[in-house]
Amino acid sequence: MKSTKDILKQLGLTDYESKVYIALVSLITAKAGELSQKSKVPRSKIYSVLESLEKKGYVKIKKTHPIEYEVIAPKKTFDNIKTHFINNINDVQETFNSIYESNLPRINTSVEVYDTKDRVVLKQYEIMARTKKILLMRIGFIFPSEIEKFKNHILFLHEEGVSIKILAAKSCVVNNEVISIEEVLDDLPVDIKYINIPTAQLIIRDYNEMMLVFTENVGKSVSEKKTVGLLNTYSTIISNYVLAFNKQWYMN
Repeated sequence: MKSTKDILKQLGLTDYESKVYIALVSLITAKAGELSQKSKVPRSKIYSVLESLEKKGYVKIKKTHPIEYEVIAPKKTFDNIKTHFINNINDVQETFNSIYESNLPRINTSVEVYDTKDRVVLKQYEIMARTKKILLMRIGFIFPSEIEKFKNHILFLHEEGVSIKILAAKSCVVNNEVISIEEVLDDLPVDIKYINIPTAQLIIRDYNEMMLVFTENVGKSVSEKKTVGLLNTYSTIISNYVLAFNKQWYMN
């Protein structure tokens, strides 16, 4: 198990900063000399260390005479760090996911292409019907004409004991019509989390089969006219998508 100092270093604090922060948490408020003595950080270094901790959001400087240093409530500090970290991870993940998904068709694997909305939707329902244990879905948009049928399929699988996890956007625009995905899925008795995701769909069945669905975007609206589905049974690619899905799931 990692020590507190090791964890603070992973969060970007130096050895001196970690020592001073740990000391100040126990003192709440202190003068530079007190912190130097308690943390064993040389007096010649203590001021620069405290200024750095203030810039990083761990400490605030009280304009007293002599100057005192007060620790910011750890919950607030680490909530801010966590939010910033998760936002950065999400940004990087979406960037690389977009690159990965855009280049997927070039890979010479067991990939089938479906190039109309009707063919894509039919294949999605076939995949769902073959599900025995686990269904993972990422829903960045939903076609209005498919809402009821989609929900009926999900309810059937739920009753059959299939474990279902859905990552979904809160809303989307299809054919210039705003659709609240959150309201559409609200009454489904399955695990659903709402996050910011691209206007695409992903379905993974039993870790054996997956389908990515893309549509043409006209401004902010999804168009049904150009819909492409990529069916893939290549295990390495599926494993990568499962890993990415689980990271998104447990970080939100």
